[in-house]
Order: sequence, then structure tokens, then C-alpha cells
Amino acid sequence: MPLMLKRLAKWTLGGAAALVVLAVAMNAFDEDVHPEVKAYLEARPPAVPDERNGYFHMLGLAALQADPHAAGRQHAQALAEAQTRAAASPASGLERPEMKSLPLPRGESMARLCGAHVAGCLARVRADKAAARRLLAEHALLLGRYRALLEYPDYVETYQPRHYKAPIGPFQPLINAQQLFHVQSALRLLEGEALQVAYDLERSLAFSRRMLAGSTTLVGKMLSAAHARRAAQFISQALPTVARADRKALARLAQALAPLSPAERSFAQAYRAELAMFGSITHICAGQEAGADAWGAVNCYFFQPNATVNRQYFTLHRLLTAMDEAPAQRLDEMRGRLEELGSFPFWSALYNPTGKVLMGAPPQFGSYAARVHDVDALFRLVALQAQIGERGLKAAEVPAFLAGSAARYGDPYSGKPMGWDPERRQLYFEPRGKVDGAEKRFTAGLI
Repeated sequence: MPLMLKRLAKWTLGGAAALVVLAVAMNAFDEDVHPEVKAYLEARPPAVPDERNGYFHMLGLAALQADPHAAGRQHAQALAEAQTRAAASPASGLERPEMKSLPLPRGESMARLCGAHVAGCLARVRADKAAARRLLAEHALLLGRYRALLEYPDYVETYQPRHYKAPIGPFQPLINAQQLFHVQSALRLLEGEALQVAYDLERSLAFSRRMLAGSTTLVGKMLSAAHARRAAQFISQALPTVARADRKALARLAQALAPLSPAERSFAQAYRAELAMFGSITHICAGQEAGADAWGAVNCYFFQPNATVNRQYFTLHRLLTAMDEAPAQRLDEMRGRLEELGSFPFWSALYNPTGKVLMGAPPQFGSYAARVHDVDALFRLVALQAQIGERGLKAAEVPAFLAGSAARYGDPYSGKPMGWDPERRQLYFEPRGKVDGAEKRFTAGLI
């Protein structure tokens, strides 16, 4: 028996040694970046003339400089240069270019009127018109710049984060400016300017759509989705007041709320930017951060940057591309497939084990896609609210109208007509993305 154990131990140690030698030999070389991966990373959004691009005006929305568009262009350049310095010196700290800004509205002031929770905005402004007027007077410059932003014919993010230390631009001013716009719109609705407000709200929706189509980063896409969601929710509140002024105006708002186009829904460019940033992480062993100790040296030896990027593309990004092109009805299926990507067979760890561990479980990209699909569904929902209001339909006529409109304005997740709650007299759908507070449904009441 002892002889058998000795033989078993000898074979075990010999096998382990052979695996180590094999792993060392296999990891002596990195593979080339696959041509398909190169082509994927090199794709760029269409360029637009700088003077037509509202992205720069958005970056400089709260700048102290007199010209927000010029300030935004300068800041975009500063962001790009900071990224270049971070890529050239992996051991350096994160540099965030600063831009001197106007004072922004206090969060508590916005929350009392038209803050993050758009529902009830009209009622809160009605209850405290004096506070609304003070807020608008204090931040008239920011509001005026936001109104000018709505006039730009194009919007494309030009700053492309390509390094994991890359700074991002200032987005809070846009959020605050839209909230001020809603406070002003609510006040004007209460003062009898419903048709002028309806025109303004059309422009706000059009800007949301330009942002959605021109956002080339995940943070930009989420910002534009949140802007579009708040715009549609405010319009839903405004529709009854607009209808009392002129029901024909509802038709224009319904048209502005058409379902999102493929370009407005697409994450393709944002996913490419994410892979480029991930690719920059794989080169940390070439900088001063590597080789700090023996364990670091071992980890870097068993780390193949090109192989890691290739695998990230073929396992994750191909699936993300398929999810991006799939209809909302397949979202749950695609999200399930994403959750299965975090593991790999044991034998494959012989080559590039550090890279495989670095990838780990994929980010929950499905939640980002769901938020944009939610915006699409919300646009459809409020468009139906406007169409029903324009036609003056009674509650008993709503189910048939929803059924007849389902091909274009149905629930994108189910492919069926939008939900109808006859007791509450509300249209609704169940969102799949993250929603504010405890909100389980997006609803729109009959006018």
C-alpha cells in the first residue's frame, strides 16, 4: 500500500510539473489582435461640423465663460489631452480637467418643485408659484443656455474615452437645466401659455432624440435616456392643460413621441468605447505598476493583453451586438445569456489565466439596454395618451383603440397592446430597467 501511494504521489507531482511547464511555454507568446476586433474598435460615428454640434454647448452649459459652446470645445480638448497623458504614464494619478462653473440650483430647491421625480411637478409649482419664480430668476442664465441648446441641429459626443483612467465631462448642469425648464413650463401652463409650452416641449423631445442617437459612451447614453424619460413624463402631465387650450396640439406631441428609431436605441458605439477602455486595462503590465513584487511579475507573465481583448470581444461584445440588434421582446433572454458568461473551463486557464480572471463576470449591460427600451415604451405610452385625448375617446372605447394601435404603439416587451386599468383610467406598462423610487409601472391617465 505505501508503494502504491508513493507511485500515486510521483505521478501526481509529475503531472502537476508537466502542467506548469506547459503553462509557462504556452504563455511565452501573446496572440495578435484579431482583424474583426480591430475593425470593431476602429468604427467611428459620423462627424458633424463643430458649430452645429450641441454636444459642445452641453459641456459648457454652466461655464463661467460668456460663450458656452466655445467653453465646451475647450473642455473636450482638455479631456482628450488628459486621457493621452494617462495612457502615456500608467502609474500617474487620475487628472480631471476643471471648468469654472456657474452656481447650480440646490437639490432641495429642485426637489420641492420639479426635481428627479417629475410626477406631481405641475401640482407642486401651483402650490408655490413664488418659489418657482425665485428659482427661475436666480438661474436665468443657465435656463437661457438650455433653451439655446435645444436649437442646435446636431448632437454627437466627440470626446471618446479610450483609457480606463479617462475623465468624463460635466453632466449635472444638463440635469439641473432641464429641471429649471420644467419649472418654467409648469408656471407658463398655469398662466395660460399652454400652446407656447407645447411647442417648447416638442423641441425638448427632439433634443432628447438627437442626444440618444449621438451618444457614443455609456454614461452619455444613460444621460440622454434619463433626459428623454423626464421629458416624456412631464409631457404626460401637461397634456390635459394643452388639450383644454387646443386638442389639435396633441397630434403634434403624439408625432414627436413616435417610437424610437434603431439609431436612437443603438448602443453600438458605446460598446466599442467600453471595449477600448477595457483594452487599456490589459496594458498595465507594460507600465510602472507591474513588477512591484514577485507575485506581480508572475501575474504579468501569465497575462496576454491581446488574447484578453480578443476573448472579451468574442464572448461578450458579440453578444452585446446581438442584444443591441434584437427587439425588446428578446431582452430577458439576452440578459440571461449575459449572466452565463462569467465562467470558463478549467483547462483553458493554462493560457492567459490572469487575463481570464481579470475579465470575470461581465458588467450588467442588460440593465442599460432595458432603460432605453423603457424610454421607447414610455414614448409609445404618452403618444397613445395624446392620441386618445385628441380623439376625445371614452373609457369604454380605449381597449379597442389600444388593440388597433398595437402594431406601432404596443408594449415593446410583449408585442401586445399597452396595458389598460379601467378602475384608475390609466394606460400602463411594466418597465424592465431601473426606475426612481418604488415605481413599478409607468402610467398615463386619460385626458
